[in-house]
Amino acid sequence: MWLVILAILFILLFGGLIWSVLKHSLKFTWALLINAVLGLITIFLLNFLGFGIPINLITIIISAIFGLLGVTVLAVLALLGIL
Repeated sequence: MWLVILAILFILLFGGLIWSVLKHSLKFTWALLINAVLGLITIFLLNFLGFGIPINLITIIISAIFGLLGVTVLAVLALLGIL
């Protein structure tokens, strides 16, 4: 009987741990997705204004991780002719 109660408690604890990890990873994934979309929209708008920021995997990753700050750095690099 005690073994069954202990097993149920262990399953509940382990389930709570799995739920917590999944919840935080989904939150992080949504944040990356929103940053990537906002970054791409901003890059398109900046390219429309003549900045010439290339749209490739590296610029998408920079905009997804760093958001609008990353796009700002990309715009400065494009203005300086480095990008």
